[in-house]
Amino acid sequence: MIIAFIGNNGTGKTTIAKEMEKRLRAIGIDARYKKEFDHFLLKYAHKIYSPYKGKNYSPFPGTTHDAEETRQLSTTGKEGERKENERGNGIILKLWTSIRPTVWPVLVWIDCLSEWIFYKIAMKNKVVLLDRYAYDHLVSWERHGWSNKLVRFMYMHFPKPDLAFVLDALPSVCWDRLHRRPEERSRLEGNKEEQLLSLQYQRNRYLKLVDELDLKLINTEKYGLDDSLNEIFSDLRKYHFEKDKIIDEDKVLTLVSYPHFNPHVVEDLGFNFEWKSLDWNYIIDLAVKNNVELLLCNNLMKYYKNELPENVITKLEKTIEICRNKQEKISESLKLVHSAFEKRSIEYVIFKSLPPFEFTPVDVDMLVKGKDFEEASKILKEKEVTDIVDLYYTDPESEVLTKPSWNGRTIEEGPILRRRRKRKVKSGDNEVEVFVPSPEDEIVILSAHSLFQHQYSTLGELLYVMELIKNNNIDFDYIDSQTKDWNDSFKFLLSTLVQRYFLFFNKCLVVSDMGYVSVNLKPVRIHPLRYGDSVRDLVDNVLVRIRYRKKGELPYNMNWVRQNSEGIQ
Repeated sequence: MIIAFIGNNGTGKTTIAKEMEKRLRAIGIDARYKKEFDHFLLKYAHKIYSPYKGKNYSPFPGTTHDAEETRQLSTTGKEGERKENERGNGIILKLWTSIRPTVWPVLVWIDCLSEWIFYKIAMKNKVVLLDRYAYDHLVSWERHGWSNKLVRFMYMHFPKPDLAFVLDALPSVCWDRLHRRPEERSRLEGNKEEQLLSLQYQRNRYLKLVDELDLKLINTEKYGLDDSLNEIFSDLRKYHFEKDKIIDEDKVLTLVSYPHFNPHVVEDLGFNFEWKSLDWNYIIDLAVKNNVELLLCNNLMKYYKNELPENVITKLEKTIEICRNKQEKISESLKLVHSAFEKRSIEYVIFKSLPPFEFTPVDVDMLVKGKDFEEASKILKEKEVTDIVDLYYTDPESEVLTKPSWNGRTIEEGPILRRRRKRKVKSGDNEVEVFVPSPEDEIVILSAHSLFQHQYSTLGELLYVMELIKNNNIDFDYIDSQTKDWNDSFKFLLSTLVQRYFLFFNKCLVVSDMGYVSVNLKPVRIHPLRYGDSVRDLVDNVLVRIRYRKKGELPYNMNWVRQNSEGIQ
């Protein structure tokens, strides 16, 4: 992906490009900054031979290099060297100076095209941030009279970058910014009025480019750095939504299911949904499979009820009713189990089932010590909750989690029960007090379950981990110790999470040790093949991809709501 920053000197191109590189890399996107006027191939040709002797030559477009200027530069060396330079290079220098206005713009165009092709082939999974683009060269050729009909045609039809931003500011603002740079002060010495006039002429050429090429204009004088970056990131989001072919149904599902949803998020992204024409069977079905059905339904009814068709409202209300009934049954069961386990001094934790937002678990996974497993099983049978609670245990000697395991991966270290925390959980209209793992242990369990058993991550799982990171001071060193043999798969999951959180919700999670992964904004992300350790893992991964692509089926996430009410779809 190529993002170009175009504009007059002093408009803030370098500052914005470097800051964007920093922020993209912080969310797991491999971004590379390319400094201005750094020619792609011509700079190497220049090192081999140049009549300007390397150090005296500036490749910046629009700079004048006549024989007199170069001769004066050469006098800074020894007299003998100067005379030798004059004898050896005089003829070539004079010839090059005469043909340069005609030849150089064409050579630079070829160089720019070579660079564009290289990025498109070799760096298609990276983001290249260009400080200036081919259009900047054209503006400089025009400034110095080096342009003609052919040159203008070539540059005006140069391949467009994926995203292009023309940065703009008044000449006086640009001049002040340039004057604050130590390396620019000496160049700015002289008639300020002439310099301001020159900047104004260049500004007019850039504004003309905006109209002719339909480029995005950002006024860096009006907006500060953060506001300018927000404008740029807004276009970046839209680019990724289009590139990944994110349909409106998936946008609605992902955005409206956010636990802290605000309609302004949809407005800021420029989305204008045709609510009546959406495929609501698809949206509700995938919402249940992603474990976000209650979040989605509640937010839709709260913010968009007046815009929804009556039949859709009926479906949402029915879904909410089924979820509430399930929540009530689960909360009553947890009260009974918690009380009974407390009386028998049975230590337990409920894992992977109770996220810190409105949620309806299909069942509850509970972990106890191995020595308590039989007694705990009897209690569950007595309370008639075996259809609600799935019971797992740890080794009685080491308290290391041996069940459940995920395709052979177990959490080999970490006393989960000793690190447990008591928490009040809201389930529907009820509040239940239960024991849950520490946030770090919960993140590790969720990740292992997603990466190695399912081999895909759902929207609900990512929102679950997001909330844990956002609401707690996470000890990532501890998590690193638990995931050290995971072949960097946890870094992949974490980077995926942070990217989506930023690109969808404009929120930046600050986490350590990020990896670089390609952007994928679909509700379900199937994990890369390289994170499997066996042939079985690879086969399972391929089958998951085929079944989800062809039929929308997920092997572990079923539409339990449909099973409870056949007529809801």
